[in-house]
Amino acid sequence: MNTPQAEAFGRPNPIIGIAGSGGGFHRWFWIGIQVGVTFAMVFVHWLIYQCLYVNGALRPYCMIVWAVTTPIVWLITVQFLQRLLHSLSL
Repeated sequence: MNTPQAEAFGRPNPIIGIAGSGGGFHRWFWIGIQVGVTFAMVFVHWLIYQCLYVNGALRPYCMIVWAVTTPIVWLITVQFLQRLLHSLSL
């Protein structure tokens, strides 16, 4: 633990292992994430409308953001619903 490799990313490697070991988050955290990605999806759709119908121009960077936001929203929503249904069934 005294070598530079023991803290390769600026934190002790065991801390990184503990953080990635599958620990769960509190319900308020998942609610906050779900609210955030829902807002992101609404905002992205507003931006799509603005680009297509108001500005009349498609920008590659914007299209990449649109394409990435949708799967993120779906993945978070599925996780949120699974955790919600699991907590209700107990």
